[in-house]
Amino acid sequence: MVTAQENDPQNLVDEKRRLGGAIAGRFRDLKGLVIADLIERDALGLSLSGSTAVGESSISVTSGASHLSETRGSDAEKVAAVGDWLRRATTNEVLETEPFGNDISGNHYTSTYVTGAYETGIRHADRSARAAGYDVPDEEAAAVAGAGNHANRIESHNRRVVDDLRGVTTATATQATRQFSDEFSSGNRSRYQLADEINDRVDKIGITRGRTLARVGLARAHHDGSMERFGELGIELVTGRAEHVRFTTAGDSGVCAQCRFLEGNVYTLEEARGMIPQHPGCRCVFLPANPPS
Repeated sequence: MVTAQENDPQNLVDEKRRLGGAIAGRFRDLKGLVIADLIERDALGLSLSGSTAVGESSISVTSGASHLSETRGSDAEKVAAVGDWLRRATTNEVLETEPFGNDISGNHYTSTYVTGAYETGIRHADRSARAAGYDVPDEEAAAVAGAGNHANRIESHNRRVVDDLRGVTTATATQATRQFSDEFSSGNRSRYQLADEINDRVDKIGITRGRTLARVGLARAHHDGSMERFGELGIELVTGRAEHVRFTTAGDSGVCAQCRFLEGNVYTLEEARGMIPQHPGCRCVFLPANPPS
């Protein structure tokens, strides 16, 4: 039986799943907050009609500022209050950057995963360079990652992932507010249905894009770590390698046409930078193309 790790040249399948789960878990807490504030606390004074199964309301919020204040004003005031609430809640409960100010790199909950992916990229470079006949120093990936330009590259990836997550939380709050506003303006006053509408956006925008962010961000850090390490080892040319998933009846059809087209092509290190991931599910890597001189 072929394991998931054997199908993943990046060796990141578990880390991508863990980071995606960490982001999704925070969005699920946000859904619980929506249920608690709109339904259980009835912060907007809404109707009980249209009761549906909306899920668990058990939540673990990081700040009291995440809750929706009671609002009994006009419809416009209620919509504005929900918009402000969702922006605060996504920032506090999912983005979680406020405690760090500008000093995000290395401190954010995503940083451990990003740094780990970069170090895994270094290990991939060392392993494949040895297999190609290069003389590779016997160093721990963590030690390599802390020296030279690697630390700056890791900081850049950490910041990019946080920035990407900020984009996801902003889009989630914006879309959820718009959905609430549309329903509320059409006369829907059911606290259950309105909570469902908001949480539908949390699922389809927040959780879906958050999991995609995890796959792309870690693949990108892994690729950059391997490129930097190849450069340190004096490797000038690399060849693309797409994983051939072993299906007994379909051969290598698990590899997308886009990546299959690139397989075996030779690039300089500079040309290869930024080429992976080709798409959110990309598992491709680069290997040394030139033997040691």
